Amino acid sequence: MKLKLLLFLTLFADILTAQEDTIRHLIITEAHLGANPRNFVEISNVGTQPVQLSNFKLGQSLNNAYTGSTFMMLPEKVLQPGESYFIAVVHDFSSANARALGLENYSNPEPSEIAQLADIQVHVSDYSFANNPLGISQEFAKFDSIAPFPNVPSMWFGRYAVYLEQHFANGDSVLIDQVMGIFDTATSTEGVLANKSMAVDQDSYDVAGYPNAGAFANLIRKAVVKQVANFID
Repeated sequence: MKLKLLLFLTLFADILTAQEDTIRHLIITEAHLGANPRNFVEISNVGTQPVQLSNFKLGQSLNNAYTGSTFMMLPEKVLQPGESYFIAVVHDFSSANARALGLENYSNPEPSEIAQLADIQVHVSDYSFANNPLGISQEFAKFDSIAPFPNVPSMWFGRYAVYLEQHFANGDSVLIDQVMGIFDTATSTEGVLANKSMAVDQDSYDVAGYPNAGAFANLIRKAVVKQVANFID
């Protein structure tokens, strides 16, 4: 009985240590934040301890006060050391599907390769059936599925910061990582800074000396890149 108790306490201590270390080894390792449906975020466990993803929130925010941010809690899944988790924005009412339904004039990008590999597909609205600029029959709206959870990372031109937030059992939380959180533009609220308003891709941020990378490039934070794939055509 003492041996079992000792093993239990050792295991419990290891879990607590892993949770404390999470701030240092669960990070956003790759992201594309330029345009739907090409956007994606890769989260990786770069440490030596497993991580329970359900303790984390993935969100996006336009300002450093994180007011009005969009977020979703990650699912119940243990991410082992060296493993990654993909979240990708998906359009399913694509040109190919539209043509199959007899809508020859409808044009929309095909789902990217990264979307097909995603652990979570975030289905966003592909077409405004409410405004209906092309006069498409409302019966086709059923083919444009929308995810039943907040759309993250859904944006254009890298306007928002995408962040990871850890939540603890006592109700506390801490932001542990983010990308594109430049926050260099004053707002009408004192002390609150935002990303600049980017109406076109030429207004987006440069990254590591690469012009407008925030609008269209894959942002990679890895020690080694074995192969560069084009996921955004």
